[in-house]
Amino acid sequence: MEFLEPFFNGQYMPHGHCYLWHPGILWTNVISDLVIALTYFSIPIALIYIVNARKDIQFRGIFFLFSGFILFCGITHLFSIYTIWHGVYGVHGVIKAMTAVISLLTAVVLFKSIESVKKIPSVEDLQNAVFKASNEKMKRNELEIKRKADALFKITTELLPTGLLVVDQNKKIILANKALADMFEYSSDELKNESLNKLLIDSVSPIHDSLVDSFLESAQKDHARAFGRFVNGKTKTGKVISIQISLSNHDVQGEKLAFASIYNESQMMENKSLESMSCNRIKRAISATKMGIWEWDLKTNDVWYSPKLLTLIGQAEDSPPRLELWRSHIHPDDIELIDSRLKAHFEKKQKYDVIYRGVTESGKFEWMRACGDTIFDNDDKPILMSGTLTNINEIKLLEKKLENKTRFLNEVLERSLTGLYIFNLDTMNITFVNHEYTRLTGYSKADLVKIQGSDGLMTLFHPDDRLLVELHIKEVFHNKMDTGVTTEYRFKHQQGHWIWCYSRDSIYSFDENGKPKEMLGAFFDITALKEREQEIKTLAVNFLTTFEQAAVGIAHATLEGKFIKVNSKLCEILGYTKGELLELSYSDITHERDMTESWNQHKLLAAGAIKHYIAEQRFITKSRGYIWARLTVALVNNPRSDDSHFISVIEDISHKKKIELQLAESNSALERFAYSASHDLQEPLRKISAFAGSLQSSLAPQLVDNADARFQLDRISDAAQRMSEMINQLLELSRYSRNNAKKSNFRLAEIVAQVSDDLSTIIEQNQVTINVINDGNIFVESSSFQQVLRNLILNSINYKDRNRQLVVNFNLSIEPSSTRISVADNGIGFDSENNKKIFEPFRRLVGKESPGYGMGLAICRQIILAHDGKIWAKGVKDKGVEIIIEIPKD
Repeated sequence: MEFLEPFFNGQYMPHGHCYLWHPGILWTNVISDLVIALTYFSIPIALIYIVNARKDIQFRGIFFLFSGFILFCGITHLFSIYTIWHGVYGVHGVIKAMTAVISLLTAVVLFKSIESVKKIPSVEDLQNAVFKASNEKMKRNELEIKRKADALFKITTELLPTGLLVVDQNKKIILANKALADMFEYSSDELKNESLNKLLIDSVSPIHDSLVDSFLESAQKDHARAFGRFVNGKTKTGKVISIQISLSNHDVQGEKLAFASIYNESQMMENKSLESMSCNRIKRAISATKMGIWEWDLKTNDVWYSPKLLTLIGQAEDSPPRLELWRSHIHPDDIELIDSRLKAHFEKKQKYDVIYRGVTESGKFEWMRACGDTIFDNDDKPILMSGTLTNINEIKLLEKKLENKTRFLNEVLERSLTGLYIFNLDTMNITFVNHEYTRLTGYSKADLVKIQGSDGLMTLFHPDDRLLVELHIKEVFHNKMDTGVTTEYRFKHQQGHWIWCYSRDSIYSFDENGKPKEMLGAFFDITALKEREQEIKTLAVNFLTTFEQAAVGIAHATLEGKFIKVNSKLCEILGYTKGELLELSYSDITHERDMTESWNQHKLLAAGAIKHYIAEQRFITKSRGYIWARLTVALVNNPRSDDSHFISVIEDISHKKKIELQLAESNSALERFAYSASHDLQEPLRKISAFAGSLQSSLAPQLVDNADARFQLDRISDAAQRMSEMINQLLELSRYSRNNAKKSNFRLAEIVAQVSDDLSTIIEQNQVTINVINDGNIFVESSSFQQVLRNLILNSINYKDRNRQLVVNFNLSIEPSSTRISVADNGIGFDSENNKKIFEPFRRLVGKESPGYGMGLAICRQIILAHDGKIWAKGVKDKGVEIIIEIPKD
């Protein structure tokens, strides 16, 4: 790499510095090198073109070497221009080295080929060789032409439909073609060199001899004579035939020969009769067909039309035939099409078969079809054209209907939500699939063709289903029903997973022997249905397991309350066996005090007024005692059948009820004690406060100079007052613990406005801004909820940040089953670890310098609990506090 690095370094001084960048010298070199390079590039192109055009050129390799050598010379000159501005002399040197290598190789090959090149014939040698070869070829061609002429003459005479006879001056037969030999019942070889009289009857021979002598001695005639002369001839079997002759005599290489064309008169009459019959048959066929016949002489532009053709183009049968009659009936929009087809037929000899619209005898444009063929002369000029014209309007209308039906069927096939395919029963291959088939399986027709040619279509079916598919195909093959045969199988999707298919197949077509040939199939992807079916089976198993092993009682009952299914746990709870419970109904085990409410709830369920209900009620056990149970009932409604029923979940809560009753009694006693204690404590406090005030008044003169005594009396009065306020707070907390809130719907903004009005003085003094960002209905007891908001606003004022104006924002949001109210301020806040502690009674997060007893948020919590709601806080130190209240909807 260190060795090569200088070769590709472009930091050398550009060649232009050698010219001192003199424009004249620089551009002279640039233009000269450019012209030389372009010339060098053109020479290889010319050499390669010549070599490719002349495949017979020898030493082709030398031409290609010279082309490469000249091409690299051009590249060298071209790169010389580049080095004027860029000093990449290493690359320039590499290119020169490559040029040197190919130059050396060219020289070596050229010197090696000198002797071979010297042996190349000169132009004169080539001309002599060509002349000699041409003479030899001419001689061979003359012999070949003579041989072909003899063969052609023999074939021609043999193919002539008339008898040909050549006789010399001695009345010897030197040539008799096959037609003449057959006419006289001889072979051609039997007549050769025989006397002419062998073919004539005895009475005619003397007269005929003299006529032949006279004819041969007369002057040479190039045209036939004695045409129409009839002579009686004699066949090999002695049968007399009447023949018609036409004679001519010619000198052939100095010898006079007589040529006779001979026709069998009886055969001619028979042929004429056959021709007449054929003509009549053709006329009858033309008359019977619906096609018109025409012929057009392109030299004279004369036409001939059959009567049927004239009728087809709306003309009378006796109308004089003219080309304009036909052209005038063509629809103007189709004239250009007709002319282009005729032009292509005449110039390129393309088939003339055109469909166009033309006026018919009905006076309307109908679809016509013109077909024709043309006879051309030796110069490929059209001479005579003939053809047919057919009215195909009915066919076109049928084609249109068929096209519309086909288009409709194709649209149905392609837009169908069912996968459709055609399966060839002979080759066991799919020959057609629609768009939905491809969408469902992932395979296009091309994909299936590839699979058919490699692994076979049967590999696409699940191994466990292949036998089923084969049996299904056999069943379809022998099925006589029009409804088809259905089956289910797994099919491998193009992406590799298996899909379940529900398929209905029937025979689509039959072969010429009536054997089923193709099967038409339609299928749906039922994978989701199969998966759901499996899920249902699993759920059924799980349900039965859960039903029997559940820790709560579960029962199914009719709409009349009759048990139809119970689990073991319910039997355990009530003390019955399954058989005993299935003989009972809800009314038999429901406590009489709960019967009315229970049936009312059942009626609401059955009517669809509620989806389910939850209640706590008493059930009678087999021992005629009762238990408390938490009952959850829902309706399984099936409007299309009569199997609608109730599902009940029964949880034994007797122990819980007992504890709740004990707790309620304890709480009631505790509340009574707290209320009584709080009430009884007020009386001593009032006395302490009264006596302290009286003592302070009585000792006023003595206390003027006794600061300690004044301080102690003030502490006694303050403590008594604080104790009284704390007892009042406890009484209020106790009151809300016993309170059952009587709730109604109110607007949040209304309650906030009422509280703000109550606290207007303190709000104004502290310059507090209160906002209701999002308003809405809340289901609360107005007075107690006002107390909550009042406490929250006072808390925000008590713990505001002295460095910024206090802002309190109320925001309401609706949750799926509750209403959420956020009360956020920008006060001093607190650490998030105290989020729960602040709701504890007498819990304070600040010192005594701030007013309060730590009961405000505890009372708020108790009020919200009385509303069946929740309250919690989010505090951020030095940022503020957000209190969130969540209460049920109405």
